Formats: sequence, C-alpha cells, structure tokens
Amino acid sequence: MMTSNGVPAYSHKSPEEIVTDYLTRVFEYLDLTVSNFNEAFRRHTATDVVVTVPTDWSYMAQNSTYRALTKAGFNRANFPRLQDILFITESEAAALYVARYYRDEKGQEFLKENQYFVLIDAGGGTVDIVSYQVKKLHPVLQLEQVGKPTGEKCGSIFINREFLKWLRKQLGETNYRHLDPNFDIDKDAFHASESPAMRYLMEKFDERKQNFDRHSRDLYLDLPEPLDNLTIPGIVNQGQITIPSIQQNVFLVGGFGASDYLQQQIEYTLKLWKIKFRTPKDSWTAVVQGAVVCGIEKNTIRNMKKTTNCRHSYAICLDELFSESTHHDVDRIQANGNTYAESQLIWLLNKGDLVVADEPRTVERVFDIKFPKSRKGTIKFPIYRNSSDDEERPTRFKNAKDELEPERGWGINPTMCQTTLKLIMVLDWDVLCASMEWKGIELCKDNIEY
Repeated sequence: MMTSNGVPAYSHKSPEEIVTDYLTRVFEYLDLTVSNFNEAFRRHTATDVVVTVPTDWSYMAQNSTYRALTKAGFNRANFPRLQDILFITESEAAALYVARYYRDEKGQEFLKENQYFVLIDAGGGTVDIVSYQVKKLHPVLQLEQVGKPTGEKCGSIFINREFLKWLRKQLGETNYRHLDPNFDIDKDAFHASESPAMRYLMEKFDERKQNFDRHSRDLYLDLPEPLDNLTIPGIVNQGQITIPSIQQNVFLVGGFGASDYLQQQIEYTLKLWKIKFRTPKDSWTAVVQGAVVCGIEKNTIRNMKKTTNCRHSYAICLDELFSESTHHDVDRIQANGNTYAESQLIWLLNKGDLVVADEPRTVERVFDIKFPKSRKGTIKFPIYRNSSDDEERPTRFKNAKDELEPERGWGINPTMCQTTLKLIMVLDWDVLCASMEWKGIELCKDNIEY
C-alpha cells in the first residue's frame, strides 16, 4: 500500500532488518566521529559488547537483537580482539548504576547488606518493576533479584498514541489527514511512514511531555503547515491548539473501602510520604551507564549471559504441504488426496543464531514417516549441515546436494507402515545432540558434528 506521494505506508523489511540498518548507521557514525574508534584501535583493543534487554524478552526477541547487532558490524571481523558479547536485563543494569551513583558520586550509603529495594524502569515502550536484595557492598556491589520481574507495555509511547487519538478527534478527519495521510489505513500507526508535519508536531509534543509535572497547567502547541492558520472555535486559535489540564481523582468504594486504615495507607502511598523516592541525575541513561558497569565487572555479576553464535545451519529433508507462494511448481506431487512439495529442506538451526551459555537451545520437529511393511533393517534419517548465510542457503534438496554435508543418520527399527516421529536437536554451547522419539519413547540419540 502506498501513500499519496508514492512512499510505501509500511517498510517492506522485517523488524530484524530495520534494527540491523539502524545499528549499521550507529557503527558507521562511531567509526567516523568518535576518536579512537578507528580500525587500528579496534584491531589492538580487547573489547566486550554488553547488550541490555527487557526483563521478559523471549529467546526469539533476543536472537533477533543478536543477529542484528552482529550483522551491523559489532562482530569479530571488525573487533578482532572481541572477547564476549554479553546479555543482561535493562532493569539490573539500571539498578547497578543507580546504587553506584548514590554511593560513589553522592557519598550516600543508603543501601545496607541484606536490604531490599524496588527499581522501576519506565521507558518508551515498557515499564518494568523488579525487586533486589543487596548481597554485598564491598569491594564490589552485588545484587540478587527477588521474585519475578513484572513488566507491561505502558511506556511513554502510549501517551503519544493517546495524544494522537485526542488530536484527531479535536481537528476532525479532514484536518488531521494533512498531518497523517495514512491514518485511515488498517494498521498500527507507529509502524507506518511518518510525514514531516507529524514528525515536527511530535517533537514539540515530546518537549512538553518531558517538562510536564503535577504543577503543570494547560499546554499549547503550534500546528505545522498547512494547519498553521487553522481556527476551530474553542479548540484551535490561529494554528495554536490547547491541551487542557485535567484534575485527577481517586475514588475508593466497596465494603473494604470504608476502612480508615486502608484510606490512610492509599493516601500516604499516593503522596509518597512513607516511601523514599530516588531518581539519579540523567536517569534516562541509567541502563546504558549500568551496562558499562556490567561490562567492567562482568566476572562478578551472576546474571550476565555469555553468548556466541551458531556456526552452521542444520536441516532435514521432508515433503511439505504445497504453497504457491513458497514452493516451486516442479516439486509439486499428489499423495493421499493432498498436494505436497517434494524434498524440501527444513532448517531447524540457523547459522548466526544466538547461543547462550548454560541455556541449551532446543528445537523440535514432528513429522510422519512411511515405509514398506515388508522392509527390514534400519531407516537412515540424515541431518544436513550448510555453512552459507541465510540468503544463500538452499531450500530444495534436489538442486542442493553438492552444497550439503550429510551428518550421521541413525537407524530406526520399522514395525509399522506409517507413524509419527519427533526429531529433537539440542545445542549446548558447542555440543550439538539429536534424538528421535516415538510416542515419548527415545528410539535413538547421537551427537552431531559441530
């Protein structure tokens, strides 16, 4: 789908590709503008890369981040003395920074060993809340997470979204379309192209938002062209729109709400009378500065995750249900009333994927297998290895035999004409093991060359 000026409303790239592009520009910027970041420096300097991630990120999200980072230039090709790429949660990095900031820069030893504190990391997309116990203060601060972190998608970007909903209602569809030509597309607006006018307006809104506090009153924004002279009585005056302040109230109802104690505790909590609230200088950089601390003290921080990448891709060869969009017509076959694509390579592990120390990566594939009832002996089921990058990796077995390295295929004693099997592959740092199961019974198991 295209916008009125011919610009695609959506990027054709995947999130991983977009992040790769962004980090590539970051790498290029560092290379051009930061002193001592040149090739000679990188060649002779031992380096660690510390990656911070939200508390509840899945392996898939961490893997995409890792792949984007390494493709963008933060890899051993550009850092020959790269020692480790380490992962740590944003909340723990921030907690270490905050505690160190008050101890080292403010001289405030407000933390004591075995004491607890709660860290709220309110960012753009998520707000994460984690509790920590201080295990050790000297010589190095050591924290231990208590309980399970909680996080919700309720960061500042959602204020922006509500502002745009309100703005659209105030201006009306026709005027709003001048700012956001794509608003009527069935989409999440923040995944679409942003017009220059909307970008300007949101920059000004962000300035007001950052300076907003409980004493703030009405806010005023100047609309960009072509709405700079717009007047809507009671809403917009000569291109200036008013965002009215709203008095907030909390209402407590129900039988338990009649409790004087409950009323007092809620009031005290809302006013922060009983809880010491601290926010360090430049708190918006707490995660980044904490990541630097983690990198320097990596040997003393328990929750740092050491990572590497999967060296090769591994596949099995199966018939798949035929799809016009993904398969070649020459592979089309008919069987049991269905249409299949014959001999397709199913990639289970991908070269360059994230491998985390002490967290084995497990992939499974369930499939049906058929064989003559009269057949005796064993059936070989090969696993194929390929060292090409994703875009050069074959998808069909017929035209890729010379590119594949068949690994050990093990035997299965056939007792039926057709059955369902499960292949399980486990990559534990630098050891790859594969096993085959039938109805939960392990039929065979062996290590695969890695």
